[in-house]
Amino acid sequence: MNKNEEIAIKRKLLGLSQSGQFVESEKLALYLVEHISTDLEVWFALAQIQRALGKHDLALQSFERVAARKSNIRAQALAAIIPLCIKLGLLDKGVNAAKKQLKIEPQSALPHYQLARMLWKLQHLHQAAEHFKKAILFDPNNAEYNLFWAEVLAYIGDANSTLAQFEHTKTLDTDNDEIHLKHLLFLNYCDELSNEDVFRCHVEFGKRLEARYAKVESFPVKECARKIRVAYVSTDFMRHSVSYFFLPIAKGYDNNQFELYCYSDMPASKADEVTEQLKACSTLWRDVHPLTNEQLYTQIRNDEIDILVDLAGYGGMKSRMPVFARKAAPVQVTYLAYPNTTGLTRMDYRIVDEFTDPVGVAETLSSEKLARLKNSFLCYEPEEVSPSIESLPADNTGVFTFGSFNNYLKITDDVIDAWSKILSQVPNSRIYVKASVFADHGLQKDFAARCKSVGIERKRLLLSSLIIDKQSHLSKYNQVDIHLDTYPYNGTTTTLEAMWMGVPTVTWTGESHRSRVGNSIMSNLGLADYIAHTKEEYIDLAVSKANDLDVLRTVRAESRARISESAIMDNKGFVKELENFYRRSMK
Repeated sequence: MNKNEEIAIKRKLLGLSQSGQFVESEKLALYLVEHISTDLEVWFALAQIQRALGKHDLALQSFERVAARKSNIRAQALAAIIPLCIKLGLLDKGVNAAKKQLKIEPQSALPHYQLARMLWKLQHLHQAAEHFKKAILFDPNNAEYNLFWAEVLAYIGDANSTLAQFEHTKTLDTDNDEIHLKHLLFLNYCDELSNEDVFRCHVEFGKRLEARYAKVESFPVKECARKIRVAYVSTDFMRHSVSYFFLPIAKGYDNNQFELYCYSDMPASKADEVTEQLKACSTLWRDVHPLTNEQLYTQIRNDEIDILVDLAGYGGMKSRMPVFARKAAPVQVTYLAYPNTTGLTRMDYRIVDEFTDPVGVAETLSSEKLARLKNSFLCYEPEEVSPSIESLPADNTGVFTFGSFNNYLKITDDVIDAWSKILSQVPNSRIYVKASVFADHGLQKDFAARCKSVGIERKRLLLSSLIIDKQSHLSKYNQVDIHLDTYPYNGTTTTLEAMWMGVPTVTWTGESHRSRVGNSIMSNLGLADYIAHTKEEYIDLAVSKANDLDVLRTVRAESRARISESAIMDNKGFVKELENFYRRSMK
């Protein structure tokens, strides 16, 4: 190929690619790289075309060919490699590319941010934090960067800075709902604001959403003969804590009177054996993750859903609250996944019980009508096969082990202070804290420093990260004598898992739903003597229970029978009561 021919083909390639004729331009680019394989600009053009065609693996290879050599387009190639690696899940390779790009462009905010996101996913949280700070340094008004920094501060355990950062981020992008969504979620973990202030924040956001849809479209009249059509919207129809409580509903509903629709709002790649179980139980299953809020609203309307149930609130991988704010179904209910009000006036009901939301008190903290189930608002289904419950660990080791397996964000400084006072009063004791963030040893050091500041020595801490295998995870409860709840955001699944494995939870109950789930669980299990109402009671109760090993041995031995015979595992009775509520809500 002579120079004139090369120039002519390159011009043709440019014209084809600019006009969006990518299939033809790819053929031409492949012809060129075959004949002039050292031309990096042609390889770069080929990579762009392959990316446009969705051939991400091939595009990555072509960009890497360009990035392997020094040139004036090397930084551009590296910049293109990073998002491709993120898309393909090749995070280690993406980290390497970002580091190379930063050597060329050390003050470029985007590669710092991308590197931070990848390091965060790889559980290198401390390294990630440094690059988040640099991204904001070089692009201080970027709302996306500032939002993620707020989340980082939450994990570091700096509640005051987190709240301030969320408020600052709102000013950078006033139209961005995601900032408000994540702020509301964090408020559940935070003990810096009153319950009334947290409620007010939810209501303000609810008004913001509903203001976009001033007029609610009318609904067709339901045919009397048609079954009641109940649809559940969730990001967690997989092996997830939400499914432990939803499976009994899906398995036990009365298909003579009800139809069960499942709107699965998670990536198809996350489907597992639990997903298949739920699909088999459903009257109709829809993968709605790719749908916009507008499309989902239209789908729900077209499906003529009678009762639409939110199983995510502001706590899932994403929120569909705008769909509920628009009133997609005649009756709308929020349940299970979110420990607070939605703030929406068009969310008709929130399903609770008298223990989580006391009559005459909780109404002031809810925009929805409270639908109180008779005993427990939860129906639990444990693993079909679980590890055996071993004898009390204190009997075997001579060391008394408290445990906390709750979400790390639930562990406030006030909770750590209470743990310090408990440990100081129980000789030869320690606390076992298990959290996914402890995969990062830097965060372990941070947590140990938080503990040391209130008097807990490192030798009294047993720290471990998330254990993916469920059986191995459950078996870790065999190392715990008493589980300690968190406050103001109580545990749910962890409290029930602990009891299933023979470990009772000392819970600290408050005035709002997020602080009263432990109260509901332990009351329904007939263990109200494990419920504290103040920090001082929480400390005294934990110390008292730790000093009575005979009682702990008995509770341990009877735990599975106790939970199996309780309302929490009365699947049939629970579903019947839930369906009675659904019938009443239709009138």
